[in-house]
Amino acid sequence: MTATRNPPQASRGILFACKPAYLVVLGFIIVAVAINIVVYKISETDMKVTVKYKTCKHDNGLEVQSSIGRMLDDVLSDAFNMHNKEDQMQYFSKGKLTSMGMTSPRKSRFWLVSNADEVVHVVIEAYDSKGIKRQVGGDFFFAVMFNQAKASTAGRIIDYQNGTYSVYFYEAWKGEAMIDITLVHTREAVTWLKTFYLPQEQCINWFGTFKDDTSKEITSCYISSKIIWENKCEFSNSNLGESVFLCEKPKNLSCETLELIKYNRDSLGYYANLSISQYNTKYLFESPYLMTKLASSPLKAIIKGDTNSLIENLPPCNAEFPVSISDGFWINGSIWQSLVCKSRHFTMEEALDCLRGKDVYFFGDSTLRLWHDSFINVGDMNMTVSRDGAHRLLTSHDYNLTILFQFHAIRIGSSNGDFKNQRFESGVIDSLRSCYVVVVLSLTYHFGPWTTKSFTERLLHTRNAVERLLSRCPGTIVVIKSSHPRDHNSREGYVHSSDWTLFEMNSITRKLFTGIGVRFLDVYDMSLSHYTNNHVHMQAIVPQQVDLFLSYVCPY
Repeated sequence: MTATRNPPQASRGILFACKPAYLVVLGFIIVAVAINIVVYKISETDMKVTVKYKTCKHDNGLEVQSSIGRMLDDVLSDAFNMHNKEDQMQYFSKGKLTSMGMTSPRKSRFWLVSNADEVVHVVIEAYDSKGIKRQVGGDFFFAVMFNQAKASTAGRIIDYQNGTYSVYFYEAWKGEAMIDITLVHTREAVTWLKTFYLPQEQCINWFGTFKDDTSKEITSCYISSKIIWENKCEFSNSNLGESVFLCEKPKNLSCETLELIKYNRDSLGYYANLSISQYNTKYLFESPYLMTKLASSPLKAIIKGDTNSLIENLPPCNAEFPVSISDGFWINGSIWQSLVCKSRHFTMEEALDCLRGKDVYFFGDSTLRLWHDSFINVGDMNMTVSRDGAHRLLTSHDYNLTILFQFHAIRIGSSNGDFKNQRFESGVIDSLRSCYVVVVLSLTYHFGPWTTKSFTERLLHTRNAVERLLSRCPGTIVVIKSSHPRDHNSREGYVHSSDWTLFEMNSITRKLFTGIGVRFLDVYDMSLSHYTNNHVHMQAIVPQQVDLFLSYVCPY
């Protein structure tokens, strides 16, 4: 029998390539705020991308769309010339004594390559602590361009897999700009997270409370799919795929008496630290290799910035859009201008009119609860809350409107959750019989400690439920909200809740739900580029997130 790990005690761009371009994606694509880790080969291309959202077919049949108002070969020509030359050597070079360390933010550098035709192009070159040029890619960066008036935007990063990266920003304003590049994780940290930590079982546990009329016992519980166990209380659900919820058997009560579960607050840090110690990888998650700005930051630039033509030609927010070079920009720190679709800003009365006659379901984590909270104390809204706080319902008779927030099953929360009455997102979606519904899903933050396999299986069941909903109610609006960079209070937090992991989960989610008719509301760039510090609950940007959501419900 395989031993389980002892828990702590109770205290505790896509690149815009279309034929006739030749783009071979050999790795995985991460498209969001700051980095696009792509393994690829590109030859010369004559593809034109216009500000009117030219749409073309990629080799795999998916539509690829861009908002760059220039020739793609112009954007990348310098990079092709610098980094894709291959010297044809018949024999090995003469041997020499060398060394190669991890990417050092103190030695790595970046500089402005071009600033024209609506795009600011910056190149990063990674060096180790001895000043030796890195020959591999895979580092995870954040890239933000901003000014003192609190205008800001995030950059897309292209990884050439040879220690050189290109960063592209949309020229969102005129005048002075400053560019910060932050090394979030080195290639080695990303590799360790992906290869060792994320496939690992039992990186979090819950306290399970078993009760009958006369007694109560608390034991440890966790998610599992591949370890061997004996004499455990097993709770299965088809929505979990092959994974099950396991609890240590209470001494005097039966498994059927499990009533409450509460996440063990100390378990995330405990298991993260255990993994770091087991693999001796503490150095990967401490300065200077963790969340450190490159020495060239901030790089100053003067940009021309003319966004009028692009904004005027944005499509309505009523379709599934492939990833563009920029999701948008902050105008003054309080107004977000989307570059994905034609969004608008709603007064509360306009918001209620938009949702009139509908049943709105916010299903997932507490970032959606913040959306729900923005409708409290508005008009004749009346709210009821379940005993464990997992179910919050707002109703308005004047607008014939209900807005429900529901935590997903097996959550990470500070209070006890009613185990038997938990609702899985797929089950809730299947129970919907009215077609006058709007569904929003946020399914990332609470699943960071899950294995990639368990997370993906759960998403697949949700995807199938969404397909069934759209089959019986064509045209129903289903929105998938992404995660965004968050706060970290410890080294262990950068392991169990890594921003790279959240970024990867966004990528997995987009891949699984693409092509079935959902809307993707990606708030990664919006959060990353805001002038305030990253936090899981970014109250300051919630109104702009809600406005973007409403723009999908009531496009214009």
